[in-house]
Amino acid sequence: MPAPNERSDGTPMIVDHSQIPEDTAVGQIAALEKDLFGRGAWSEQSVRQEFHAPARTYLLDIEGDAVQTTDPVVRGYAGYWYDGDDAEIMTIGVGRPYQRQGIAAALLETLIVSARRQGAKRMLLEVRVDNVPALALYERFGFTRMGLRKRYYQPEGIDAYTMSLDLEPRVVGFSATADTEHTSATHNGAAMSEPIVLGIESTCDETAAAVVQGRTLISNVVASSMDEHARYGGVIPEIASRAHAEAFVPCVSKALADANMTLSDVDAIAVSAGPGLAGCLAVGVSGVKSLAWAANKPIYGINHVIGHIAVTQLQFGPFPKDTLALIVSGGHTSLLHVEDVARHIDVVGTTLDDAAGECFDKVARLLGFPYPGGPHIDRHAQLGNPHAIKVPQGLTQGKAGQQHPYDFSFSGVKTAVARWIEQQQAEGNEIPIDDVCASLADSVATVLAKKAMRGCEQYGSKTLIVGGGFSANSQLRAKLLEVGAKHGVEVRIPQIKLCTDNGAMVAMLGVNLVESGVKPSEPDFAIDSAMPLTKISM
Repeated sequence: MPAPNERSDGTPMIVDHSQIPEDTAVGQIAALEKDLFGRGAWSEQSVRQEFHAPARTYLLDIEGDAVQTTDPVVRGYAGYWYDGDDAEIMTIGVGRPYQRQGIAAALLETLIVSARRQGAKRMLLEVRVDNVPALALYERFGFTRMGLRKRYYQPEGIDAYTMSLDLEPRVVGFSATADTEHTSATHNGAAMSEPIVLGIESTCDETAAAVVQGRTLISNVVASSMDEHARYGGVIPEIASRAHAEAFVPCVSKALADANMTLSDVDAIAVSAGPGLAGCLAVGVSGVKSLAWAANKPIYGINHVIGHIAVTQLQFGPFPKDTLALIVSGGHTSLLHVEDVARHIDVVGTTLDDAAGECFDKVARLLGFPYPGGPHIDRHAQLGNPHAIKVPQGLTQGKAGQQHPYDFSFSGVKTAVARWIEQQQAEGNEIPIDDVCASLADSVATVLAKKAMRGCEQYGSKTLIVGGGFSANSQLRAKLLEVGAKHGVEVRIPQIKLCTDNGAMVAMLGVNLVESGVKPSEPDFAIDSAMPLTKISM
């Protein structure tokens, strides 16, 4: 069957949105949106913003075979967002006169092909529960229902199903994210100047294993149980622990297989010993202790948070002297001075209440977004006005700012946003979700950037390391790069797949410990769910 964009008999003719004049595409899509979706339709401004937003792919079905016409007619449109493992469909629409002609199916088919080519492992979407034709279309292409989002479609307050489609075969229930650039690497057992470390991660809802040699990522496998927690609005420790027990052996086996190695080939094994959920940590640590005993290998119980710092070396190389690190995640927001990543780290500042990621998750629940809420706030923020709502910036001004120059506080941010939403609802106003998300993201990113730059100035650091799951947020990444350029600070933010929990970060810190001659952990070392950031290994 010919590709959709090659058809010339009145059936779909699909092109990239850039192949026709932007004003034409924007105007026609906005008109279709208004007709199809009424009060919930995108404006011309929203459509144009989507076209220019990062990590977007938008396709159009046009009437006829040629795109170089003076006035091409857009019959249908579709787009998705992809900046990591998952691609998320933003919209699919077909004009009423052109429906039931296979256009929506052709657009969806092309989206799937495009996302798979870009490396996406899964495709996600939301659909109204009462949109029977759309549900039938998605199910025909293999999408399955994941959960329900109450009152997702506004202003009608219609519920939405969340659906997903695996874009690559899954192995025993987990997704392999091996770095294809390195999976063919071999190890012949000869003496090597750079240590080979197997790293294993199980602090929360990801079971992960990776092999790192020196500063080279050889393999990286991640199994996530996030979908199992989404229905509960957060991670359930018992479910997560059970998922770790099921995925541990497959993850480790695949990581070694992708690296073309066995346990005998590695020089050491590293595992996250804390901080994290106690039950989850216990699964990973007990499993690694068994591996180390069986293979007679040294073991390092490492600090999971410091691993988020170490992993940047895979992309940027060794740390310069007097490096500062900003750790931002659902559980941590801290500013650290890295004197020696293997031996000495000082805490410069930390959160006094909510972490940045925790703040986002709480606001996301207020807006009706499912767990995890951060990616949804990120997506909507890219479409909104960051100055539409006044959101406080805690501990940045006055006496509190002077007393806590490097500490963070985000509980007041969540409260302020919640009160604003409540006030708007009480007045009968529609909640501008995009503007709320943009204003929140800008406030949090500004605080983090200001305090990070202040710390760099105090410590004379020209390098800022950024790590943790929240560092995947596009507004934060842009803000840090912007202020870093103004202050002459190199901001090192790892690629998206290395921001979230993974085995590569554990293995990389293990490499640092081996290279520095740090004594391995005792065979019977204990986990520490509240492991302090100044403690690098057990």
